[in-house]
This record gives sequence, structure tokens and C-alpha cells, in this order.
Amino acid sequence: MVKNFTSKTAVIDIGSNSVRLAFIDNGVTISKRVETTKLTKNMSSDKMLDKDSIFRTVNAVSSFYNLAIDDGYEVLAFGTAGLRLAKNSDDFMLCLSELCDLNVEIISGEEEAYYGAIGALEGSDGAVIDVGGASTELTVFRNGKIVFSKSVNVGAVTLTDTFGSDIDCAKEYLKTIFLAFDDVEGKDFRSIGGTATSIAGIFLELNPYDPTKTHGLKISVDYLNDLVNKLYSMSLEERKSIVGLQPERADIIPCGVLILTELLIKLNAKSFTVSEKDNIEGYF
Repeated sequence: MVKNFTSKTAVIDIGSNSVRLAFIDNGVTISKRVETTKLTKNMSSDKMLDKDSIFRTVNAVSSFYNLAIDDGYEVLAFGTAGLRLAKNSDDFMLCLSELCDLNVEIISGEEEAYYGAIGALEGSDGAVIDVGGASTELTVFRNGKIVFSKSVNVGAVTLTDTFGSDIDCAKEYLKTIFLAFDDVEGKDFRSIGGTATSIAGIFLELNPYDPTKTHGLKISVDYLNDLVNKLYSMSLEERKSIVGLQPERADIIPCGVLILTELLIKLNAKSFTVSEKDNIEGYF
């Protein structure tokens, strides 16, 4: 369904690790906010969301919704892998409905990959990698058309929950998962999402974070390899003190960086470009 919106539209992205809000005025993203809620933290082996995680996330979504409504914005909302994989996503929706009148669309992995590529590439050819909390997407555009798009069920949160600090086992697991990306040909690799922007913040030692400095930043795979080894050698408290990294991401950042690094190596890429435009802009 196509809907006409006013010039002021807010978009809420309910992710597996965080909830994000973007204010869009006349098609231009004015600002973004983020709150780390860890929706998939302690998700059971049978894919049931933890009650506390639901509560944290629902409250963040409701707060963002009310903020946008109070400022005169119409609100769009979508959920990604956390809600897509959860067997009790209806519990989340019911809890949210008690706090605000918001319709949330749970998008498929293919849609998530598509929206991310649309937002990041802005009509150009290239490849986009999105490392999320519970999934990773890769989409390749060539001559204005999608030639490859795939989503796999591994992300920074789920890999951390499964393997913790065991980097060797995590690497072996990723080799199997990344068989889904065999024979992918691409260049001009861009990456979106919290892992990519966190890497940019660390690289530039940003405090406070400034998206105008990270958007379009190119980072080498050699740097990522060094960063992976550094992060895995540090304690959680040491990672929390890294300049440019949100302390809330300190627990999952080693696995997030590992996923991006291993995928770029598989794709024979030498570097990637950070994009602050992502699936929020694509969904809009």
C-alpha cells in the first residue's frame, strides 16, 4: 500500500539491539536518535523474547513515538530480525498497543536488505552490507537492478550470545553461514548499521559522535583485522572506555566487527565505506 505523508515524517526502526528514530522533513533526514534496548538479549533457544527485553524495547518505541507525534510528525515503524525471528512477537505488539497507537510492519530479510541498499546507495551501483543484532544482509546493485540479495540469521548480538569471546569457534561458524554469499561479485562495498558506525567512531576517536564526519569514510580490511584482535584481547570494562564507542555496545562490538571483517575477506574486498544513510531512508 502506498500512503501519502505530510512533509514531516518520523521513522522508527525496531532492531535486535537498538531502537532508532529518524526525523525526515521534505525527504531529508534532519536528525536521528538511538536507544540500546537489546531486544534479543536472553532470547531462548526456541526463539522466545525475554519479557524484560520486550519491556525495555516497547518503552523506547513508545517514547520515540510520543516525541515524534508531539512535534507534529506522522510516524512509520518497522521491525527487523528480532521481531521477525521471535515466536512471541505478538506479545511485543500487544504490549506496545497498550502504550501507543502505532502500526509496526515486520519486514522480511530480503526487504531489510533491499531497504538498506536503497538508502545507502542512493540510486548508484554497488554492494551494501548490514550487520545487525540478529541478522546480516548483503545486497548488490548493478545497472540499477538487484543482482544479489541475501539475509542470514547471524548478527552481533546472536554471535555474542552463542560464542562469547571464543573467536576461533565464531570464525568457523561464520565460514559455514557465509556459504550463502558464494560467488558474489561486487565492488564499492558500503556498510550500514551500528557496527559500521561504531567502527568509524573508534577509527576517528569521536567524542561526541558526529555523523557528518563518518558518512563516506573509507576503512581498510587491514585496519579491521587489527581492530578485531584488539577488541577480543580487551576486557568488557576496557572496551567501555574506548573513545568513539558507545559503552552500551561494548559487549557485542567484537562479534560485530568480526562478522564484517570475515565477510569482507570472503568477498575479496580491501576496504568498505561507512554510510549513515541506511534502511530508515530506504524504508521511507
